[in-house]
Amino acid sequence: VHWSLVRLTDGVEVVKIIEPVRQPPGVLGVQDLPAAPRFVPISVSPGQYRYMSEVFDLCPDGHTYISVRKNVELTIR
Repeated sequence: VHWSLVRLTDGVEVVKIIEPVRQPPGVLGVQDLPAAPRFVPISVSPGQYRYMSEVFDLCPDGHTYISVRKNVELTIR
């Protein structure tokens, strides 16, 4: 999972987090995984941001697939 916060005023990415690889569920098909907490560093100033997230599936055959991509506007106070 890669996620970041981008300032809406100028498009600058102020935070970029790459989470460790997790083992996939043992079954094929659509999976509803529990939400993971996201902690914003204290260095991020209050303001309007876009939360951007991508989830990558790394397959044993060497292929990588983007399984989820989200863009959500949010306010940090």
